[in-house]
Amino acid sequence: MIERPPPPAPSAIEGLEERLGKQVATWLGALLLLGAAGFYFRLAVTRGLLGPWAKLGCALAAGVVAIALGDRFLRTGARLLGQAVAGVGVALVFGAAYAGFARYGVYDARVGAAVMVVATALGLGLAVRRDAAILATLAALGAYLTPALASSGGGGRDALFAYLLVLDLGVLVVAARRRWRGLEAVASLGTWALFAAWYHASATPGVAITLAWCLGFGAVFVGVPLAFHLRHRIALSTGRLAAAVLAGAVTFGFGCEILDGVGPRLAALALAMAAGYAALVAIVRRRLPGDGLAHAVMATAAVVFATLAVPLAVRDHGLVVGWAIAAPVLLLLGAHYRLAVVRYLGAAVAALAIGRLLTAHWSYALEGARPFASPACASAAVVAAAVGAYAWLGRRIAARLDDAIGALIARGAGLAAIGLAALTLDRELRVLGFGLGGDHAARQLAVAAWLVACAGALAVGRRRPGAAWIAVATWVVAAVLAFGVALATPSGALFVNPGFALPALAALLGLVIAARAIGGSGEVGAELGLVIGLVAGGALWVLVTREAWVHPRLGVEDALRARWLGHATVTCAWSVLAAATLGVGFARRWPPVRVVALGLFGLTAAKVLLIDLARVGQAYRVLSLVVLGALLLVTSWLYHRRART
Repeated sequence: MIERPPPPAPSAIEGLEERLGKQVATWLGALLLLGAAGFYFRLAVTRGLLGPWAKLGCALAAGVVAIALGDRFLRTGARLLGQAVAGVGVALVFGAAYAGFARYGVYDARVGAAVMVVATALGLGLAVRRDAAILATLAALGAYLTPALASSGGGGRDALFAYLLVLDLGVLVVAARRRWRGLEAVASLGTWALFAAWYHASATPGVAITLAWCLGFGAVFVGVPLAFHLRHRIALSTGRLAAAVLAGAVTFGFGCEILDGVGPRLAALALAMAAGYAALVAIVRRRLPGDGLAHAVMATAAVVFATLAVPLAVRDHGLVVGWAIAAPVLLLLGAHYRLAVVRYLGAAVAALAIGRLLTAHWSYALEGARPFASPACASAAVVAAAVGAYAWLGRRIAARLDDAIGALIARGAGLAAIGLAALTLDRELRVLGFGLGGDHAARQLAVAAWLVACAGALAVGRRRPGAAWIAVATWVVAAVLAFGVALATPSGALFVNPGFALPALAALLGLVIAARAIGGSGEVGAELGLVIGLVAGGALWVLVTREAWVHPRLGVEDALRARWLGHATVTCAWSVLAAATLGVGFARRWPPVRVVALGLFGLTAAKVLLIDLARVGQAYRVLSLVVLGALLLVTSWLYHRRART
C-alpha cells in the first residue's frame, strides 16, 4: 500500500487568510448584525414604522431563528460561525424582552423578567451544552449592550437594575460552572458601566436605594463565584481572590460617589465592607481550612476597610493618618501569611499617604503659622513615624524571609521617613525663625537644622549602614539652603556671623564627607567623594574670598581706602586658609591636600606681587607681606621638620 505524503503546511499568507475569513469575518458580521438590529429599534421608535407588538414579535422571531441556525452550525462543526449567529439571536431576544416593559409598557416588569430569565437560560444553556465559550460571551455582551442600544432617554432605575441583577446571576453561575473567566469580566464591566451611565445621567438618583443596589451588585460579584468554590471545596486561585477584592473595591468606590463624601456615612460603609470580608474569612476557614492564601487575602481586605473607617469619619488629615497607619499593619499581615504582594501594598499605601500629605495638606506659608502646633505638623509626625515603623519592621521581615525586594523597599521607606521628618522640622523651624526675626532668620535656622542632621549622620556613619548616604543627602540640602544664606547682606563681625559661618560649616562638612569617602570608610564611593570634596573646597574658597572682600568695606566711605582694605583682607584670608589646608594635609598625611595648599600659597603670592604692591596703600601692603611671609616661613619649617623625622 502506497502511503500518501502529508499535505503541505499552510504558508503565512494562507494562515492569515484563514483567520480573516473565519474569525474576523465572523465576529465583525455578528457585531454588525447586532448593531443593525439595535439601530433599527431606535429608528422604529422615532418614526413609528411598526407598532410595539409588531416590533417585539419581529425581534423575537429573528432571535429564535438565529439561535436555531447557530445551533445547527454548532452541530455540523462550524463552531465559530455557529456561536456568533446564536449569540446575535440571544441578544435580540434580550432586547425585545427589555424593550417590552421598559420602553413600550406593553407588559409589566414581572413578565419582562420572566422572558429575560428564559432568554438567559436559552443562550447560556446552549453555550454550556455545546461547550461554546464564545457563544456565552456574545450572548452576555449583547445582553449588556441591549439597554444602551434600546434606550431613548427614559426607563426607570429599578427596571434597569432588576434586569442587570437577573442577568448577572445567570452569567456568573454559568461562568463559575464552566470556569469561563472572560464571561465574568464581561458581566462586571457591563454592569458597572451601565450603573455609572445611569447614575451620572440621573438628576435625582436617590441615595439609599441606589446604594442598596450598588451593594447588591457587589455582593453578587463577590459571592456567586466564591459560593461555587466553597460548595465544591475548590481552593481559590490567585486570580479568583484578586477578582473578589477588586469587586469589593469597585463597590466601595461607587458607594463613596453615591454618598458624596459624607464622612460618617463613608466610615459606616467601610465598616460594612470590613464586616463582609471578615465574614468571608470565617466561611473560608470553615469550608477551606487548608487554603491559607484565601484566608490571608480576605483578612487583608477586612483590615484595609476597617483601617479606612476612622480617617474617613474625620476626613482631611485623618485620611492621611489612616493610610499611614495601614502601611505597617499590611506589612505585618503580609509577613504573617507570607504574601509578598500584601507587604508591598503596605509600601504603596505609605507612599500614597506621603503624597497626599505633601500635595493636599502641606503649607509653605510662614506668616501667621504656629511652630510645631499645626495640624499639618501633627499629621506629618504621625506619617513619618508610621513609615519609619514600616521601614524598621520591613528590614527585619525581609531578612527573615530572605526577601531582597522587600529589603530594598524597606530601605526606601526609611529614607522617605527621614526625609519627611527633616522636611517637617525644616518647615517648623522656618516658622519659628520667621516669628523671631523674619524670613532671613527663618532660612538661617533651617540651614542650622540641616547641618545638625548632617553632623549627626556623620557621627553614626561608621556604625550604621546607610548613615553615610543620609549624611550626603542632608549635606546637599544644607548646602543648597546655605547658598541662599550666603547671598544675603553681610552682618556682624568679620568671619563671625551667620551669613558666613553657616555656609562655611556646610563646606567643612562636605570636606569631611569627601575625606571619609576617599579614605575608604563608609558606603560613599571615592569618585563621589572626590566630586563632593572639589565642590566643598571651591565653595569654601569663594566664601572666604567674598567675606574678606565685602565685609571690611562696609561703612567705609572712601572708595580707595575701602579697596585697599579689601585687598589686604583677602590676602590675609587666603594665607590663613592655605596654612590651615597645609596643616590638615600634614596631620592626615594627605599629599594632594598639601599640594592644594601650596597652590593656594602660590596664588596668594601672585596676588601680592601683581596687585597688592601696585594698588594697595603702604600700611595694607606691609600687613599683606607680613602675614604671607610669616606663613610661608612656617610652611618651610614644617617641610624641613618632616624631612628630619
